Amino acid sequence: MKKKISTLLVALIFVIGITACSSQKMATIKDTSKVLATVEGKNITQQMVDMARTNSTFTEKQMIEKLLDDELILLKAKELKITVTDKEAKAEAKKQRNLYEDTLQKADNKDEVKATMDDFIKKLGITEEEYWNSYVVQAYKNALILGKTREKLGTDTEKTLKELRAKAKINYYN
Repeated sequence: MKKKISTLLVALIFVIGITACSSQKMATIKDTSKVLATVEGKNITQQMVDMARTNSTFTEKQMIEKLLDDELILLKAKELKITVTDKEAKAEAKKQRNLYEDTLQKADNKDEVKATMDDFIKKLGITEEEYWNSYVVQAYKNALILGKTREKLGTDTEKTLKELRAKAKINYYN
C-alpha cells in the first residue's frame, strides 16, 4: 500500500509539473530537445511531451495536441484577465512538497521514489530548490489558471478551443 501511495505521489508531481513547461517566469529549464510544434511562437518540445506522457495513456500526437490546447487556454485566460496570485500558487506548491516529503518518509521504497524524483529534476536541468520554489509554483499557477478558464468557459470550452485553433498560428515539425 505504501509503495502504491508513493508511486501515485510521484505521478502527481510529474503531471502537475509538466504544466509549468509553458511558462517563461520559472527557473530556466535546459530543454534542448527537438521542437515538435509551436503555437503563437511558444514551443512544444520532445522533452515536454515525454514528461507529460510519463503517466499518461496519450499517444505522442495526442499529447502534442493537449499541450497546444493548454497553451491556447492560457492565452484565452490572459484575454479574459484570469489570474492566480503567486501567494495562491506558492501555497499549493508548499502543500505538494509537504505531501511528497511526508509520503517519502513513510514509503517502503523511499530510495526508489527519491531516485525517481531526483532523475526527473535532473532531466529538467535545474536544482531541487529551483524545482520546488519556481517550477512547481509555476506549474500550480498554470494549472489553476487552466482550471479557472475552463470553468469560466464551461460547456463552450471545446467550441472556444476550435475557434482559437482556427485563429492561432500553429506549426508542426517532423
